Amino acid sequence: MLTTIRAAVAVALLVGFYLFAVGLVVGLVWAGVVVADSWSERAGAKLIVLALIAGVGLIVALWKVVRARPSVPAGVQVDPVRAPELRSIVARLAREVGTRVPDEVQLVAEVNAAVWEDTRWMGLVGGRRYLLIGTPLLQTFTVDQLRSVLAHELGHYSHSHTRLSALTYRGRLSIVHTVSRLPDILAAVMAGYGRLYMLVESAVSRRQEYEADLASVRLAGKEAAASALSELPVLARAWDLYLRDYVAWGLDSGYAPADVVTSFPQMWRARAGEIDQLRRNPAPEKRSRWDSHPPMADRIAAILAQPDAGVPGDRRPASVLVPDLAQLAPAVDQHEFNFGSRPRVSFVEYTARAAQANHQVLADRLYRAAGRLAGDPQPGLHTVHALIGQGRHTELVRAVEAAGGYADLVRAALTAAAVRGGVAYWQLSWSDPVTLVDRNNAPFPVERYAAPLIAGDPAGTQQSLAALAALGLDFGAARAVEPTVGAASAARSEVVGAMTNIKVNGPNKHLLILDTGLLVVPGPAWYKRGSGTQRHLVALANTPPGQLLATAGHEYLPYEEMARVVYHKGFGWRYDITMQRGAVIRISDTMSTDDLGKTKALARLLGPLAARQQAR
Repeated sequence: MLTTIRAAVAVALLVGFYLFAVGLVVGLVWAGVVVADSWSERAGAKLIVLALIAGVGLIVALWKVVRARPSVPAGVQVDPVRAPELRSIVARLAREVGTRVPDEVQLVAEVNAAVWEDTRWMGLVGGRRYLLIGTPLLQTFTVDQLRSVLAHELGHYSHSHTRLSALTYRGRLSIVHTVSRLPDILAAVMAGYGRLYMLVESAVSRRQEYEADLASVRLAGKEAAASALSELPVLARAWDLYLRDYVAWGLDSGYAPADVVTSFPQMWRARAGEIDQLRRNPAPEKRSRWDSHPPMADRIAAILAQPDAGVPGDRRPASVLVPDLAQLAPAVDQHEFNFGSRPRVSFVEYTARAAQANHQVLADRLYRAAGRLAGDPQPGLHTVHALIGQGRHTELVRAVEAAGGYADLVRAALTAAAVRGGVAYWQLSWSDPVTLVDRNNAPFPVERYAAPLIAGDPAGTQQSLAALAALGLDFGAARAVEPTVGAASAARSEVVGAMTNIKVNGPNKHLLILDTGLLVVPGPAWYKRGSGTQRHLVALANTPPGQLLATAGHEYLPYEEMARVVYHKGFGWRYDITMQRGAVIRISDTMSTDDLGKTKALARLLGPLAARQQAR
């Protein structure tokens, strides 16, 4: 009853939002007429024009909201014939919570389960229902834990939460659209009302979670409900680690892994010790009145406070409910992971290609620095060897300061050379991201070979490289794949910040701050500070840097080619950057400079380069 009342209040606030907006528009028109009659026709006309602009914005926003609909789920459908026990459990749970059976059960590659209803008339009329189940749940949960999760989701149906979500979805959408299309002064007033609506809607959502948890306790037992909730954040962290350390880390190689979904259990089992640590040391939860879900600890405490329902446990692995999971997984893979045109290869091959590509990128930074010092247009390990032999080790160390630590680059160069020469091999390990082994499958001692080069010892370097040559390493092949830095480096870069109204050698421009350098974006001489400029720059930040660099007028300034960075602080701030080829770039702020997101990325990345210059 309490949730229904709160939902009704949310709907009333949504209606009130538009009544309030209409009232403001009418009030502005009335004020304009009064001002025009009693004081100034010009001032009155401005108020009336402001009211008309606000009215048009209100109508446009409302029209877009009425037409907008959430995307229909599009996972991989589970045919009842291929998973009869799962569909039987879902049907039985639906009957017991007093709702109709979902029309579709779909598999998705997420640590989550969810329900969705394709409602009509702003959620007042029910429609086709979908139940989404994350494959990691099927791969790691027990049957009773999964049954608890499904009971929770179906509990949302039984309380008409999915219909209310259509209303709240449109409520959030309407407020955002309306506020974004109103003049600044009116937008500020309406944003305050919008925050009130969001607070009430968030409170409704949290109450719905508690109600759905009660269905979970009643149909699966409080032990299964509590254990499932406890395991969800652990599983989510493990899944994120898997995607980061095994899937996403090597995509710049131009390849992508196949069997992402089916391979996850291998990592889950191999890193059982780390996962147990996650269970014993859960991440602290942040609490906010804006949260759509209550804190997990509060939900578990509420579950354990309920009387035991006496539901028998089922400790079988949840995967038994979908016997064809191995056959369905490739379809989930193809549907959920879009790797573009990258060829998909086995994890073994992907790991080897990705590790080699990443190490070669670092090796190239060392080789390019050595090439600039030696005047070698095709630099490689032989160039580094020559510089150390000439006593120019200190110069080389300084030359790579902006490209990364010298020692790390040397290790990467020797590693990439050893693999390319067939002296060492990359080996997939599910307990670690990747390991380097020799021909006998023993750990390859790259540190031993790299130590003399890191220390700048000419005799030791000669001995180390001779030992590698005796193993069969071809130094002729140990050279830069990318002798010059440019579009290829930018294409692999990640945007970490963006700034507007930055002076770059005079005219105002945009600046995209990449993890490998700065991308100067041309434009008019002055940008109006505001949401329009921000939206434009956000759109640029979401465009691949390599694609931007291919457009005329864009300039890429790699950190590794910055020979000298000097920071000046006065009325504003300024960086004077001297590039390796002698060009001087002056970057300074203006009265209207805006660091989008307040990331301070420019200072974070250029600061250490300037500090090294001062230290000299």
